[in-house]
Order: sequence, then C-alpha cells, then structure tokens
Amino acid sequence: AGNTRLSSPPSLLSSSSPLLPYSPPSSHRPLPPLLQHLGKQQRAFAIVRETKSSQGGLLVAKHCQASGDHRAAVEFLLLGAGNVQVCTAAMTHGFKIVDDMIDGLGRFMGEKGFGSVSDTIGRAIPSLTDWQHLNLNYTVKAQIDQDLCIKCGRCHIVCEDASHQAIRARNNGERHYEVIEEECVGCNLCVTVCPVEDCLTLRSLTNEIDARTGLMVDPDEKLKWTAHPNNPMADAQP
Repeated sequence: AGNTRLSSPPSLLSSSSPLLPYSPPSSHRPLPPLLQHLGKQQRAFAIVRETKSSQGGLLVAKHCQASGDHRAAVEFLLLGAGNVQVCTAAMTHGFKIVDDMIDGLGRFMGEKGFGSVSDTIGRAIPSLTDWQHLNLNYTVKAQIDQDLCIKCGRCHIVCEDASHQAIRARNNGERHYEVIEEECVGCNLCVTVCPVEDCLTLRSLTNEIDARTGLMVDPDEKLKWTAHPNNPMADAQP
C-alpha cells in the first residue's frame, strides 16, 4: 500500500523498498534442481524471469534500497527485473523523483541505443559471475574532483565508519576531503554515497605501483581467488 506506480514507461514501476526475503507463492513452480546450486543472486534473477515479478529484484538489489535514482532502476532492469518499484524514495524526495527516473532512463536508453524498456531487461545477465572468479589483480582507487566537491562529508563518514579510513577530512585546518591512496582498497562505498555526479569516481591502476601494497599492478597478470596464495583451498599449480 502506498507504492507509486508509473503508467509510462509501462515496464518501469517505481522505488527503493526495503530489502525483502523472497518466498515464491505455492502457485509458482518450484525452481529447477540446477538453480538450487546457484548463488542467491542468480536464483533471484531466475525467479524474476520466471514469475515476471520485481520481488526477486528486490532481494538482490540491496544497493538500490535508498537511492531511488534512474541508475538504480536501470540496474534492476539490466539484471533481469521486469519492473521496478519505489516507495521510501518518494517519501524522502517527493513524487518528482518519478519524473527524474523516467527522464534518466530515457537518456540512458538513447545513449545505449535501446528502442524500448523491454530491450534492456536481462542484458547484463551474461556478464554475471561469482566473486571468486573476478580478477583480484584489478586495482582501483577512489578520486575526488575538488572542483565538484560540495564538502558534505558523506564520503569521509562512510569510509571512516564502514571501510578503511581512507579519506581525510581536513587540510590546514580547513574542511577538505582527500583520498589516502595508501589505505584505499577501491570498495566503491564513497562513490555510492556521493550526491554529486562524477565528483567521486574510481581510477584503474595500470602499470603503476599500488601505494597500499607497494606492488606493481600489471593488468595482464590475472589472478582469481580460486588460485590466490591466501586461499587455503587454492588450486594454483606450483
């Protein structure tokens, strides 16, 4: 109750609802045995495709809970959701956020050459993989555009309280936010909470020394967790 539903475009329903556990109603077919062995996210995407419901999307889109912007909606759709719904975001930002989401979605579709919302659904699924198969040698660092920074301090707070204390808040007694590369692990938390588009971004390191580890970053040397020396179950060959 109280959810705002959009009539245009028809495939985009609104919101940032709390993360909900998903239990398919008894009328839904049980998941095929293969899906029982997939990760929670992959199962949720399968539920989305089979039931044409947003509930599977809600299960896995934790990062979209409070954002309510068009990027969150686009990510829902690209990962297989047939619709997207918002509630808390409208309460926080007002109904204009619905117009912003539609406008942003339209711009995204134009930039990517999508002719309809349905064309976006599930397009990112082939790129999904489990984290242990990612390249752990891929290294990024957060960077702040000082010309765009409004000095709200959100990046510093989230990094200080929930990550690696890699953003200093003052310089010569003045409020000034700057990334400490020796501490930054590229977790993306600061980018997520920054309210200014393109103010906080991640920079990929290529053929340079990582200030945190002191090691050279070589993009051609890929290393998965399954072969990582810190993994006691590593399958690396001597």
